[in-house]
Amino acid sequence: MAKSTKMNSRKKWTLGGIGLFLGVALVTTASATYIIGINQTNQNPNVGVDVDTVTNNSVTFSMKVHEGSRLRVGETENTSGDVVVVEDASDTAMQVTFDVTIKYGEQYLADGETMTINYSFDYWSEDTSSANKPLLVADGLLSIRGEIDKTVCSTEEEGVADRWTYVDAPNATAVPTATGSGWTVSTDGNVTTATATLTLTFKWGSFFDNQSPATFYNAKYDPSTITAEDAGKIEAELDAMHAALDKKNITLTAEITKAGAGA
Repeated sequence: MAKSTKMNSRKKWTLGGIGLFLGVALVTTASATYIIGINQTNQNPNVGVDVDTVTNNSVTFSMKVHEGSRLRVGETENTSGDVVVVEDASDTAMQVTFDVTIKYGEQYLADGETMTINYSFDYWSEDTSSANKPLLVADGLLSIRGEIDKTVCSTEEEGVADRWTYVDAPNATAVPTATGSGWTVSTDGNVTTATATLTLTFKWGSFFDNQSPATFYNAKYDPSTITAEDAGKIEAELDAMHAALDKKNITLTAEITKAGAGA
């Protein structure tokens, strides 16, 4: 009702004003014709504008095996050890090359934050067809390993180790915010693109105390006391690893994480 009363009052005030004006005109100029109207076809008001800001904190991540690159599980250095001798080592063994592209918005990284790619294998999938099963081994033939040597992961219960690993995932990769260290970083508008061709070094697993097999066996045995039976078991263990991994595919999980202020 208040709004209606106000509008009615305004109409009365407007009509009264016009009526007063016409009355004066008729008195002073009896023969004149007056036309009172308003014609406004253009308006140029000044308007204050508030626009919500756009926050671009998105990220896309692509990581593919470089064409022709494969993981050769083997020794990187020749050795003339007293127990295991290596003669066909390759300095590119345990390495795989990947093509990486990361695109992220200008608000994805806060001040002081850094970006890292972390790698892992899903050793403990219940899916028996998992491509990562060959990376695991339940028991060795030699009685030189203890429970503490096994991986900290478990298929039984948390904290109870019951499997060794042949191969472990590479160390994490730091992603720079500027070109350098093999990375090319460019910004177009509010999107930054970081690209690199990364060569990652995979690690030996807990089955060999995270050392190469040659280093492991040469440290475990005294050549003056090792027996032919021990040597046969070493050969059988290495053959078992070959059978488990050779010409197989494994799945590496790569995940971007942030650290630092605001992470």
